[in-house]
Amino acid sequence: VRVAQGATPDGAPCPLYVSIDAEDGGRHTFWRFAPDDEPAGWFDEDGKRLGAALAPPRPGSRMSSPFGPRRYYGRLSGSGFHDGIDYEARVGQPILAAADGIVEHRGNHFEYGLTVKIRHAPHFTTLYAHMSHFAAGMAVGSSVRKGEVIGYVGMTGRSTGAHLHFSTIINGKFADPAPYLSSDGARALKARTLVGFRKWQDDVRAVVKHMQDRQRRAPVQDDD
Repeated sequence: VRVAQGATPDGAPCPLYVSIDAEDGGRHTFWRFAPDDEPAGWFDEDGKRLGAALAPPRPGSRMSSPFGPRRYYGRLSGSGFHDGIDYEARVGQPILAAADGIVEHRGNHFEYGLTVKIRHAPHFTTLYAHMSHFAAGMAVGSSVRKGEVIGYVGMTGRSTGAHLHFSTIINGKFADPAPYLSSDGARALKARTLVGFRKWQDDVRAVVKHMQDRQRRAPVQDDD
């Protein structure tokens, strides 16, 4: 196993890639990459993500309403577009951060009621709505980790019952969260993001080679 070690912007150690020699004589390399339009994660050589990009914000809860067109609850007529996923839940049940990120909103947010928004990448945000209250210490600018409790289920805002409304926002537009929550199959990076991934690979390889060359050129010290 070969590991290239780097660091996050705040100085914490972070692997850049892990390379494993296979029994057939080949090598499998997995890259830690942070796209600008989805959460950071592990990818294979071809830019296919390993596992899901997001963890469920309400593990074990049934999805009661998917993303897309739907009839409004409580109305005899009319329809609209549902910009997220609803999860069945009871008031007071915990809501978890779907990925690492920074809290960019905590408070009332239009018809969503008490809401937390977390930015996971420059152009990727998740939204958690209709909360009853927020987790202690949750504030704008706070760092959160995947699976951390950020608030509790409620029915604030325009809601006909207790549930969690969960949205993903990419480049300022609502997108279906389902593909980012799924780990079925390997989901490839978008074409534009894949270009950045290839450059990232080349940059890391160049730095690793430069350091290896320096080590080989370093004079051997004589202990005598």
